[in-house]
Amino acid sequence: QYPPIDLASAMNKHKSPNRPTLGALAKNSTEGKRKPTLLVFFVGGVTYMEIAAMRFLSKRASFPYHIICCTTNVINGSTLLQSLS
Repeated sequence: QYPPIDLASAMNKHKSPNRPTLGALAKNSTEGKRKPTLLVFFVGGVTYMEIAAMRFLSKRASFPYHIICCTTNVINGSTLLQSLS
């Protein structure tokens, strides 16, 4: 048996029709309350654009989580090029 091609098909493979998703549970539990926290770890570094994308998602009312980003290094274009030389 081959692994799923992408994350979406892997998630759908294990869905049960009578079991709610984590996003639905978080959305139901956060009405009028604080959002649950989602920790995202980047080993090796993260770019400023990736951090900005996570902040954008976290601020949306429809996104069910508050995101905290943990990383070993923050990378920009200059540091990326320096690491390649």
